[in-house]
Amino acid sequence: NVTLSGVVDSWHEIRFAQDIAESITGVKSVTNNLTFEYDSLRSDADIYNEISQIYLTDARLDHSDIHIAVNGGVVTLTGIIGSLAEKSLAITDAWVTGVKKVDASNLNVNYWDRDPRLRVNKYVKKSDNDIISAINTAFKYDYRVNGADIDVLSKNGYVTLSGKANDFLAKNSAEEDARDIVGVWDVDNRIKVRPNLLYTDDNTLGRVKTTFEKNPILSRFNINMAVLNGKLYLDGNIDNPYDKVLAGMVASRIPGVIDISNNLKVQHYYNKYSNFYYKNDYPVIEEPNFLPDDKIKYNIERELWRSPFIDEKDVNVSVKDGHVTLTGTVETQREKAAAEKNAFEGGAYTVDNKIVVRYWPKNHSAK
Repeated sequence: NVTLSGVVDSWHEIRFAQDIAESITGVKSVTNNLTFEYDSLRSDADIYNEISQIYLTDARLDHSDIHIAVNGGVVTLTGIIGSLAEKSLAITDAWVTGVKKVDASNLNVNYWDRDPRLRVNKYVKKSDNDIISAINTAFKYDYRVNGADIDVLSKNGYVTLSGKANDFLAKNSAEEDARDIVGVWDVDNRIKVRPNLLYTDDNTLGRVKTTFEKNPILSRFNINMAVLNGKLYLDGNIDNPYDKVLAGMVASRIPGVIDISNNLKVQHYYNKYSNFYYKNDYPVIEEPNFLPDDKIKYNIERELWRSPFIDEKDVNVSVKDGHVTLTGTVETQREKAAAEKNAFEGGAYTVDNKIVVRYWPKNHSAK
């Protein structure tokens, strides 16, 4: 039973510390008594303006019916949000510098709030200066990135990241943050990993092995590891795609790892929606019997309906002999990619993703 105490720089770091503690084998419970302190106070108006701007630029959040009030550093969120996942995101986004507490008890979740008419003014073309400003704000509040020396360049929504980061996690997180900003169409990540301290390859390898052994999921697998000039090579067999992603995420946090070659192979992972097994991250037919097309269509539409970030009414699904075509119009690249993932989860053998992203740069000249 673990108790955390002490003082950190932000609410986000408190959450991060708890996530790390909960991931360790042998931990039964975590009591988080960490606190944070600000160097200076901010006015309620400054806090309100910053939260409003973050909501406007976060491509993952439909914020039209969220009402923000700030009193003495206490933020109160009321209104309606389209999903529980977005409610959690709204709370996280509201924890800007100067905030003492976020109360979202009266921010209600209603699925019908995912109405595209409520988002008509959000997913419009943004100026490059607005994009750069929003990305730098996201970096400021991302504990994984804060402290990295990153330069942001945007040209017509195409973003280039350069500079230096202390670890591989910061590099990947910076790209993730940039892709979540409204108006960003693609990201070229040229950030170099330059650790503050130099570690020998043997030292780094030892840290990785120890960390994996303490992880309750990864400790089950016989993973081969090697480190050469700071680059970590992972090889071996695991059970499912999640475990492969988890291995990369855990390794990216380890000091001394400046790059990762994740060659873990997924063995015999069965997709409950179809007759497919996943091998090396791709669905592979094990039997010649497809699910009926109408069943695949039903499963995909159900996956889209359950998705917290996609309005299923925006996506049209057609199926022929297991081959799926997706059409329709969405606001972001993230939604388009998520719809394709949902199609495979629903039992598609192949997916032809013809979904159009609204305000995609090539369409600007025609508008």
